Amino acid sequence: MTFRKFAGLAAIAAVFLSPIAASAKPALLQCVLDNSKSKGWIADQIYVEYDAAANTARVVDGIILHFNKRQPAAGKITENTSKKMVVTWSLNARASRQTTKMAYRAAVLKPANKVLVTAKPHGFADNLTARGRCQPVQGTLPTG
Repeated sequence: MTFRKFAGLAAIAAVFLSPIAASAKPALLQCVLDNSKSKGWIADQIYVEYDAAANTARVVDGIILHFNKRQPAAGKITENTSKKMVVTWSLNARASRQTTKMAYRAAVLKPANKVLVTAKPHGFADNLTARGRCQPVQGTLPTG
């Protein structure tokens, strides 16, 4: 086989295989948390839709839907190994006529399906935390 024929076959294969790769569906996690120490800033249930190849995520919980006009929050995968995935996102929250930006971080320990979520209001020293478990689920990201 000549190089020209090989290159032609490779180009044809790329055309047929690229829609499959491009249409890969993001994975979805449902995380259930014990938020008793979070002072109401971490929800008891969080959904994380993520695309590991693109290092992107979308996050939904009751707090996000309340403050973000019923839209998911855009997130970023900041770490993704065989043992742990870390997703971060932020949210502008208004409470008692004061607006603050909350920075969230969810660290999912893959083998055990455990999660640690932290919330930090910008400008304050407090870190709020909640622990729980995540499991993969089928379907789409809930939006209300």
